[in-house]
Amino acid sequence: MSTAVLLVLAACGSKDGAGGAAGGGSGDAASAGAAAPAAPQGEDSVAAALQSQGTPLATVRFTLPERPLAGRPFPLQLTFASPQGTGLQAWLESDDLVVVPDSVALEFAAPGTPITQELTLMAKEPGITELAVKIAAAESAAQTVYSVPVLVQAEAPAP
Repeated sequence: MSTAVLLVLAACGSKDGAGGAAGGGSGDAASAGAAAPAAPQGEDSVAAALQSQGTPLATVRFTLPERPLAGRPFPLQLTFASPQGTGLQAWLESDDLVVVPDSVALEFAAPGTPITQELTLMAKEPGITELAVKIAAAESAAQTVYSVPVLVQAEAPAP
């Protein structure tokens, strides 16, 4: 998980070239169990860390468009891709984050075509936390689990 956290720290809120290089899916991310890219890699997109065994039902990448601050809602974009194409559901869980929505039906236009879902998250306390993304197929017991680390910062005091 430490490699994934470092990737998030490097990519979180960065709009310059430095953040994109860190989140570009280097060999380090692949060796840490990160999933293959779900879509062409955007400058700020980071592969979620695969936590389950076997062939993944889908791949997941994420983007934090802004720095997460404790006590304030912030967006998280998840990009999914699957060779299966239909019949997948994702559940989103965290002990430390409020997640809206907490589940999404994954309906792909065509197998392998990525889709993006935007979530709204909120953390009460600053620190490192994680979002579990559980993907399951309707017709089987197979499940793929990913971890998305999130660094939540303390809100800066008003001047």
